[in-house]
Amino acid sequence: MLKKNTFFIETILLQILWLVAGLIFSYILINLLDNLVFATIDHNQGLNLAQGVYYEARPYIMLLILPSLIVLGAFAIQYKRFKKYQSYYASGMAYLKGDAPSVETFHESMADDRLTFINLRQKQVDMERDYQIAYREKTDLLTYLAHDIKTPLANMLGYTKLLHEEEDLSPDQRGKFIQVIYDNANYLNKLTEDFFDYLKFSLNDIPLQIVKLDVTVFFSQWAEERELSLKNKTLQVTFSNCQDITLQTDPHLLLRVMDNLINNAQKYALDQSQIHVYVARDEKLLSVQVMNEVDQDLTFDWSKAKSRFYQGDYSRNRLINEGSGLGLTIVDDIVRHLGGHFAIDQNEAKVTASLTFPLP
Repeated sequence: MLKKNTFFIETILLQILWLVAGLIFSYILINLLDNLVFATIDHNQGLNLAQGVYYEARPYIMLLILPSLIVLGAFAIQYKRFKKYQSYYASGMAYLKGDAPSVETFHESMADDRLTFINLRQKQVDMERDYQIAYREKTDLLTYLAHDIKTPLANMLGYTKLLHEEEDLSPDQRGKFIQVIYDNANYLNKLTEDFFDYLKFSLNDIPLQIVKLDVTVFFSQWAEERELSLKNKTLQVTFSNCQDITLQTDPHLLLRVMDNLINNAQKYALDQSQIHVYVARDEKLLSVQVMNEVDQDLTFDWSKAKSRFYQGDYSRNRLINEGSGLGLTIVDDIVRHLGGHFAIDQNEAKVTASLTFPLP
């Protein structure tokens, strides 16, 4: 505490030193004047008018000189110290505004204030960077969304026009055109749902309904229901050290996470392969891994898997794979919303999506 106030303590000490110096200087000055006046006195004739006036006014001269010296000196010291103090903050403000490359060195007692300016500037730079990133992401999001809407919408309009204008279409042709329109409509519906879910989760606009659920019961029931919807794949769930383990979470959001992971695994897994789900307790964490085998020739950068609209090879035909490119992005947002961590990577021909949640 004392060190932080040394700048102001030094100012007070300087004023005290000036007070002492002023007293000494005044004493010397008065004695000098006394000696000068005394040397001019004619002891035979006594005091003349000027000498008499001096001795009469001597006390008042002392009262005038002493306070004047002290006040003027104290003011000069205070003003100089204030200007120095002001220069510190002027330097800090210039640095904050970006007008100066650095902050000048402050008095040691104000080192924390200097550090505050540096930290504020760093936060300002970070906020500006985050704003630019958010603006770019917003622009990219609208661009991707417009592109993803335009293609199926154009298909629907084109085939609807054919159905409306061509009267000699065979029932088989009409059926194919209607199927194309239906597929595109489903894709648009899925894209719209995923897009609004992404917005809600990314803005943390989803209230959590936290309950205590039995881990083994939850994943066993989920696997039984989910396996019925798998196409050309099987689902196997393995538990490790999960007896009587409970997890405090939102079951509806956790269900959405698992469904999205299985949808992703089903999309990229080899036909007639098995999707493995491993649920294990690791000290104070619950670990969930979804593993599936993929074609080694699959062109997919899994480091970008959580990025919006990224689909790798399948970006060329999203309707077939019914993907919006937002599934894993939504998973990442939900898991963070639930206080967990999500990662996904590939090792040779095996893709592993990993979830971790803290246990109570």
